[in-house]
Amino acid sequence: MTSLKTLFLLIYIFQISTGFSQVNKTKLKTVLRDEKKNIIETRNVDKLGNLSNNEEGVCIVKRKYDKNSNMLMESYFDKDGKRAAGFHNFSIWKFKYDKNNNKVYQAHYDINENLMADNMGVAIYKFRYNKQNKMTFQGHYGCNKKLLKANSNILHSKWYWKYNANGDLIKLRTKDK
Repeated sequence: MTSLKTLFLLIYIFQISTGFSQVNKTKLKTVLRDEKKNIIETRNVDKLGNLSNNEEGVCIVKRKYDKNSNMLMESYFDKDGKRAAGFHNFSIWKFKYDKNNNKVYQAHYDINENLMADNMGVAIYKFRYNKQNKMTFQGHYGCNKKLLKANSNILHSKWYWKYNANGDLIKLRTKDK
């Protein structure tokens, strides 16, 4: 981390109104960027500069990127540095990309780093693309890493798209396990 030329930058101040009393608390956000200007860390701080959790209990968001600036991981922590449940109650999001920088894998994890399903029951999404970089497949997988069966939350376990030479969608097909 010390090899990166980084600066904490104060990027914005916003007001949070609390109830009918109209008492405002000013919260600040500091941002740490890498040499490619990717945001690698944000921290919520109060007006005195002390770390401060947001309403979800998150204070610090850390991100990792590959050499092409594709986000590989985003993880959430509280002001004490312990894992916290952030966006959609996930603590960690992980991503993988193909050689053309298309996202081919997305997974969600809880604070104990176990796979965690979203509100549709999906813990892992997998994607494939054609030579035109158009998505041709999307699969939905559960916490057991197996393809999900169609249910009331997820209409289909597999989606397939087909395109013509101009890149126009010509067929959409679904398949269930």
